Amino acid sequence: MHSLPTAGESADGVLSRLNELKKSDGVVEVAYLWKNALDPTAYPSLGRFERDVTAIAASHLRGDAVGSFTSGGTESLMLAVKTMRDWARAEKGISRPNFVMPVTAHPAFMKASHYLDVEVRRVPVDQNLRADVPAIEAAIDDSTAMLVGSSPGYSFGVIDPIPEIAALAASRGLLCHVDACIGGWLLPLFRELGADVPPFDFEVDGVTSISVDFHKYALCAKGASCLLFRDPALRRYQFFSFVGWPGYVLLNSTIQSTKSGGPLASAWAVLHHIGHDGYLEIARHIYDATQAIVEEVHGIDGARVVAEPDASLIAVATDVDAFAVSDAMGRRGWRHFPQLSYEDLPRSIHLTVLPGNVERVGEWAAALRESIDEVAAAPEPTGLAAVKSAVKSMDLDSLSFDQLDQLLDMAGIDPLADSDGPSMAEMNDLLDSLPPAVCAKVLTLFLDRMTRPSQS
Repeated sequence: MHSLPTAGESADGVLSRLNELKKSDGVVEVAYLWKNALDPTAYPSLGRFERDVTAIAASHLRGDAVGSFTSGGTESLMLAVKTMRDWARAEKGISRPNFVMPVTAHPAFMKASHYLDVEVRRVPVDQNLRADVPAIEAAIDDSTAMLVGSSPGYSFGVIDPIPEIAALAASRGLLCHVDACIGGWLLPLFRELGADVPPFDFEVDGVTSISVDFHKYALCAKGASCLLFRDPALRRYQFFSFVGWPGYVLLNSTIQSTKSGGPLASAWAVLHHIGHDGYLEIARHIYDATQAIVEEVHGIDGARVVAEPDASLIAVATDVDAFAVSDAMGRRGWRHFPQLSYEDLPRSIHLTVLPGNVERVGEWAAALRESIDEVAAAPEPTGLAAVKSAVKSMDLDSLSFDQLDQLLDMAGIDPLADSDGPSMAEMNDLLDSLPPAVCAKVLTLFLDRMTRPSQS
């Protein structure tokens, strides 16, 4: 591990300026909050904002590309799949196209597959947790229309071999989408600072589209993302229009029709306010903090990084239960996303390094050491032992929603209850013991319970 050269403003100074920015940014967003971005002819300034922010993103990703502003990464990815489907039908004569991606690709692609009724073929990753290109090639058939790679994948922060994936796509006449929602803004800045960032953007031949979020490392208010296309003709398949009714002309560039102009105006203001030099300084602090965190983990007994990250996302596995460690870290003021095990990959806790925590690496590492020691010394939790024992004897795949609802009652899982229920570690442990399809059903029930009207 190495540290990039340091220069300029301190991390505290950067954070102070960002806090000031939130105030002025809020003024801009409120000014456009009630403006409808459905029709840019009604509010021409919103049309100018969109052209400007997408041009900034295209330049940042080294491409002469066109794009559309979206509400977030999920909408960008769903539109990429919608574009692929309609392009395949119109240009390739494939009535039911499929696309191929590694298992580490974001689940928003699965959501797109479900909503749009498009087959997705998921293939294993290699030993470095990057997309396995031979496996991708083996999954291609005559109905395949698109290959997907991530820059980086969310779970482990590693970049897929985009040049190889894009070359394969080009050789077969397929589209190649790069999901750079979380890394597309930061990674070019890392590269400019001297970091060894694998190629992934429009300078890679064969990449046909890229998604990048503004509301992540461009530090814009949510929701702000964009979907970029190398070829304007391809983007036309993203759009939807309809005139076969006695009302107004419906013409949409994105999934939403009516949408607030606030996020777009806010993103435009933030991008211009921070500017390239400001983003570069922020990136410097984030990069150094990421390297420092990885070094700290290497020095902690019973902890390890699951993969050496290319970006600012880190997964940490522990010899003791990672879910219990996550809870213990939470009691110390550090919130992480626990990640369930997957095939031979372990449970882990997930970190996203942000400007607000770059000065606290030492505090975080001390909390991790303390949390691992606490979990190692604690007795094995027994709160859900009876439920886990019962689950082992069930034919889980045949359980109905009503039966799974009873399982939640048995486990005492009620997100709206005033009394203490199982810990998050115990609930994640239960989820981790279930087959993925059953786990998804349980989570659906949990959300259903959480969003029911209050009875009080």
